[in-house]
Amino acid sequence: MTSLRWNRDIKKANPPAKAYLPLLRTAFAADPDRKDLLRDFVVSLRDGNHWQEIIKILLPLHRKGELHPRLIFELGLAAEACEDFALALAAFEQTAADGIPRSNQKMSGILDSLGRHEDAEKLARKALQENPRDEEALEVVAHALLRRDDAPGLDTLCDDLAGQGVASTTLLAYHATRMALSGRTQDLDAFLEPKRWCYQTIFGPDQIDNNRLADAILQHPDLAPSSVYKATRGSNMRLKNLANQRDPTIQHFVSLVRDQINAYVAARMDARLHPFMAQQPTEARLQGWSLVMSKDGHELPHIHSKSWLTSVYYVRTPEILEGECPHPGAIVFGAWPPGLEDKLHAFPTWHLTPQAGMLLIFPAFMAHRTIPTQQEDLRISIVLDVLCD
Repeated sequence: MTSLRWNRDIKKANPPAKAYLPLLRTAFAADPDRKDLLRDFVVSLRDGNHWQEIIKILLPLHRKGELHPRLIFELGLAAEACEDFALALAAFEQTAADGIPRSNQKMSGILDSLGRHEDAEKLARKALQENPRDEEALEVVAHALLRRDDAPGLDTLCDDLAGQGVASTTLLAYHATRMALSGRTQDLDAFLEPKRWCYQTIFGPDQIDNNRLADAILQHPDLAPSSVYKATRGSNMRLKNLANQRDPTIQHFVSLVRDQINAYVAARMDARLHPFMAQQPTEARLQGWSLVMSKDGHELPHIHSKSWLTSVYYVRTPEILEGECPHPGAIVFGAWPPGLEDKLHAFPTWHLTPQAGMLLIFPAFMAHRTIPTQQEDLRISIVLDVLCD
C-alpha cells in the first residue's frame, strides 16, 4: 500500500457540552435536586474548565454521602485540575473501590504527583496487568524506571508490552527513550533520523489563501481557550474539530494536506520494516485543530499519543525578534518524557523556525514543544493528525 485509504466522510461535530451551560445553569438553579440534571450540568462545567465551581457544587454533596460514584470521579478530576491532590486522591480511591473505569489510572498519577512514587508504580503495574494498553499506567511505570536509571527494566517493560500485542505511539516514544537511557546512540539516530522522517514544504499563494484561512479560524464562534489538560500554555485560543469544518477554504486546505501525507507515506515505503511504518493504518482519517497564540503562548513537550502521523501548518507567523530567549517561535524536537532530560543525554534535539505557508509532517511519537514568540502579533497554526479509522 503506497498511500493511505481515507475515510472522507465529513462528520458534523456535535455542539460542545459547554454550549449548553447557560441553559443548564438556569435549570439547575430552579431544580437542584434533579440528579440527572446535576450530571449534565457538571459535564458542561467540566467542558468549560469551571473546576472550582464543580468542587463548590459537588464537595458538600460528597460529604453528605449523596454523590453517585461517577460524580465523585468528576469531583476528583476537578480537584486534580486545581492541584488539590489530597481531595483528588480520596475521590479516586473511592471510585476505584466502586469499579469506575480509569480510577486506578488517575490514582497512580496523583500518587506520582504527591511524590509517592513507589505506591504509584505498584498501582500502575497492576493497571497494566489488567489492561496492557493503559498508556497512563505505562507513563507512571516508565517514569519510575527512568528515575532509577533502570535501562534493563525499561527494556523489559517495552518488550513485554510489545509481546502482548501492544502497538502504540506512546510505546514507540518509549522505544526511543530506552535507547537513549542505554546510551545506544547509533540505534537511536537510526530510529529517529530527522532528515528522513521530519518533512517540510511550503504552500504558495497559488495553493492556499492564508488570509482567508486565517479569517475562517479567527471568526469561528467555537474558537476558545484550550483546556488545562492540553499541553498548551499562555495566551492562546483553540478551534477544535477543524478537519470536519464545512468552510470551503478549510476543506481545500485539508485536501492539500491529505495529498501531502499520501506523498510522504509513498516516499517511505522502502522503510516499511521500521517500527513506525509497521504501524501504518489500513484506513485513516484526519482529526485537527487550530491554535492561535501570541506573547507567552507555547506548547509544553508532548507527543500525539492517539495518532500515527502529525502535520503542522503555519497560517500566520509574526516577525521574530531575537531576545533573551533562544530560538523564539521555534518548534523544538527532543527527549521524551519531559522533566527527565538529564537521564537521556543521548537523545538528539533539533529545532525549526516556522514561517507562514510552511507544512511539517512527522511521526506522532516524536516529542516536541514550542517556544513563545513574545510578540503581540498572532501565530496561527493548524494541526492535522492521522488517526486509525
